[in-house]
Amino acid sequence: MTYWPTPQDYNEAIQTPRACFVDNDLKGSIIEVNPMGLPRSASGNFASVYKAVCPGQSWADRRQGLLPVDDSQICRLT
Repeated sequence: MTYWPTPQDYNEAIQTPRACFVDNDLKGSIIEVNPMGLPRSASGNFASVYKAVCPGQSWADRRQGLLPVDDSQICRLT
């Protein structure tokens, strides 16, 4: 049986950018969090989007729950 990541899996992984990203800028990023200190995400039917802040720029990281993803689904916000 194939295992597909759940939204909770992504919430846990995104808390350690150094381990979950390949890009060196993103490895040093800070993930935007909610008042409880958990990653803030915008979630819809099949994806969650997280904001990663690096010095001088921000990135949106989109993670789909039903498909494997790679760093090509990351776009710069600023």
